[in-house]
Amino acid sequence: MNIFERLKNLFSKKNLSIEEVEEFLISKNFGVSFTEAFIEKLKENNAHYLELFEKLIRETFDSVDPKVNTDEPKPVIFVFAGSNGSGKTTSIAKIANYYKNRGFRNILLIAGDTFRSGATEQLSIWAERLGVEIVKGKTGQDPASVVFDGLSKEGPYDLILIDTSGRVETNENLLRELTKIEKVVLNKKGHINEVFLVLDSLTGLNAFSQMEAFAKAINVTGIILTKFDSNSAPGVVVPIVQTYKIPVKFLGTGEDIDNLEEFSVDTYISKLTGGNK
Repeated sequence: MNIFERLKNLFSKKNLSIEEVEEFLISKNFGVSFTEAFIEKLKENNAHYLELFEKLIRETFDSVDPKVNTDEPKPVIFVFAGSNGSGKTTSIAKIANYYKNRGFRNILLIAGDTFRSGATEQLSIWAERLGVEIVKGKTGQDPASVVFDGLSKEGPYDLILIDTSGRVETNENLLRELTKIEKVVLNKKGHINEVFLVLDSLTGLNAFSQMEAFAKAINVTGIILTKFDSNSAPGVVVPIVQTYKIPVKFLGTGEDIDNLEEFSVDTYISKLTGGNK
């Protein structure tokens, strides 16, 4: 049952209290600010609660720009961060495929996740399938050194995608390593087009704590929301966008390599409504 249907069920109750509405939205991870704004609008006109809800959702996402930065100079450089299990490595492969299909012919992957067992192998398999190049180091090698080696590789690259270790957001040493990678890229190339934080849409409020930690370690510019399929329409991205003014830029909509799309608020609302209101 989608969020709109649950709202309809809630508002169909007799003697519905404001506290029940508040509790419902908080439980769905929409955050305090959004919930308070919705409650205030309800007091003005609760007969149009669905329209009010959609309006506030649109206002939230309209406050940031979801456009992906692929501006010159070449190569376009994307750095990927995120906790283990978020779908980061698969998202890199999807991004490589997405831009390869849009004219980015010379693509380089840098396997900077040297700590997770199998991460480099997984990315290598994707590189072979996609017909793109990859630079990788040894297990346990300093990730920043692998990134440095990758950026030193000569070639007319259109796009460079840099994987990083699956950071545990409470591990300060690993987060410092992420800061180090950012410095290496900026010193070597002078720019980073996007730093994507990959978030699992099913993690709930833990996604907010991840955003908080990673934003302290590196200049996150966009979110890739994975597992955004038929079972999820996560409210937690609303308080994340409101608090950090960092947009969702991509949605992972399934397991296949082509199951990736650039974010649009219409898609998000369609998921909330189940395609109808």
